[in-house]
Amino acid sequence: MSEADVSLPYMLDSEGELRWLLLFKSSPDLNKLSTSIGLKRTKKGTFIAGDQSQPRVVEIDMFGNLKRQWDFQKFGYGFHHEITEATNGNFLITVTKTAARLRNGEPRVNDHIIEMNPETGTVVTEWDLANLLDTARYVKPDGITPPSFSQTPNNWAHNNAIGEIENNLLATLRYQGIVSFSRTGSIHWIISPHKYWGTKHQSLLLKPITENGSLVTDPDVINGDAHIAGFDWPWGPHTPVAISNDRILVFDNGYDRNWVSNSTPIGTNYSRIVEYKIDAANRTVQQLWSYGKERGAMGFSLAVSGVQYLKQTGHVLFCPGMGVSTSIGTGGRIVEINPTTKEVLFELEIAASSGFAFHRVTRMPLYPENY
Repeated sequence: MSEADVSLPYMLDSEGELRWLLLFKSSPDLNKLSTSIGLKRTKKGTFIAGDQSQPRVVEIDMFGNLKRQWDFQKFGYGFHHEITEATNGNFLITVTKTAARLRNGEPRVNDHIIEMNPETGTVVTEWDLANLLDTARYVKPDGITPPSFSQTPNNWAHNNAIGEIENNLLATLRYQGIVSFSRTGSIHWIISPHKYWGTKHQSLLLKPITENGSLVTDPDVINGDAHIAGFDWPWGPHTPVAISNDRILVFDNGYDRNWVSNSTPIGTNYSRIVEYKIDAANRTVQQLWSYGKERGAMGFSLAVSGVQYLKQTGHVLFCPGMGVSTSIGTGGRIVEINPTTKEVLFELEIAASSGFAFHRVTRMPLYPENY
């Protein structure tokens, strides 16, 4: 939006030292790149990103050279939030469809997902979440939550991430929860407070089980009006990660947890990383463990943020990225934990004058193996 508003992706090492950055300001093609979640490394070692300012997807190398780009305007889409490389090499992208409208003619936003073949530059599949979910599941603004974070009829879903679980899709939506669906558009299950869902989707809602294996029967917990030790629903979640075909990790932002605005006293707010086990046959979801409540405001991020599963060690990165209280100001925090012991193995604080430190963090080798 100004000369001061230029993307500057960077890498830090485990000592907090800056090791790599891209000076997009000097690039005539990328100096206004608006990347949302930043850069995703591809299997061949390049980076891909979606651009919100000019609706497009770009591929760049480590030196910031533009290798390829795909114009989204000609497809009739605008980019927001997520792009990821699918197992088959195609790109999964969360988009807004320009022509999508509510029944009253107003535009719908943040509720489409596409699969694009980067070699042919064509859209392989489009999923309209309005055809999969319940657009009438709407909570009127409470007058306390800032309008920019409040659900609206236009922004009823706010799909913020897309990934894969086996051969299916796995999506997080700020206002609707976590959803798994097939490439043909059939929903497999929904992890979400049961409140406000219509009859059509009731059979798709998973029943909650606590960490000790007890089926939750309290309607207040099932509906999300309360939570108990050993189980809570995800609230405004981000970055779902499939560890296996029945286990997922997710960043539970705690957005308006239990339907209570996060403008309540800061001491009551917290975000979590949580692992769920899904039993699709019995229609249940069990919380296996979580981390973050004990950090309170030191780990609370109303929006953005992420989690990463580190396969080599089984450890997990907990990365709240906005409005987090730190010892050096407001910003974000990167925490590596051992899920078994809850031991903190690494912690890094990043402060920002805006309070917005990052949208997404990824741990990776400095140089890709195939470079």
